[in-house]
Amino acid sequence: MNRILILLTDSAYYRPDYISEILIAENDPYFTRTYVANLISEGDFTEAQQIINTIDPVDKETSDWIEYHEILLSLYEQGKTIYDMDSAQLDFIREKAYECPPDYTTANAQSVLYILYGIEVPECVEMQNRNMSSLVKDIEFTVPETGAWIEDNFPNPFTKETLVNYYLPEGMQGRVIVNDMYGKLIDIYDLNEGENTLKIISDDWAPGIYNYGFMVEDKIIEYKKMVITQ
Repeated sequence: MNRILILLTDSAYYRPDYISEILIAENDPYFTRTYVANLISEGDFTEAQQIINTIDPVDKETSDWIEYHEILLSLYEQGKTIYDMDSAQLDFIREKAYECPPDYTTANAQSVLYILYGIEVPECVEMQNRNMSSLVKDIEFTVPETGAWIEDNFPNPFTKETLVNYYLPEGMQGRVIVNDMYGKLIDIYDLNEGENTLKIISDDWAPGIYNYGFMVEDKIIEYKKMVITQ
């Protein structure tokens, strides 16, 4: 489904009618959020807000996601940028960036802090205390006792390509999903079982901050940040 979204939002194949049909038929929260992020990055703020208005804030993670993207929309609709955030908006970004355990919006908030102030948010307690032979965090959004792990990409920052070491136990399915700081889906990499090294090639990606999520058995285990330079 995510690969379909990448194709349908590509400028050469853009089909908003198909995307609308998929949104209704699938009712997939991740697909919806990713499409909203794509609309914002493409400047279609009205459509993005209309879709956000249909999302039910069923939990804190969803509510925080809505607030983060409404902050972006409120700025961009006024011709402003993240450098023009007011104190209340900055307070939300700071609080979310240091939230532990982290979630999808936490990764975006950390990217904003890095851009604004060069702040590198330290790993939360769950991450600092993990055993390096088993990097799965024993918290609600992970798959317990899988033994899967992923390391920081290197080099970082990079220009054309970067490498990521990971381990995926036999019989499990894993992916690395790359998003920009707005949440727009950039690319998906299927992972192989065992200890391997993933090569991420930036192609024509714009310089900036990107997040990559380590997904095992359709559950996100960890988000990490990478920086692409000129």
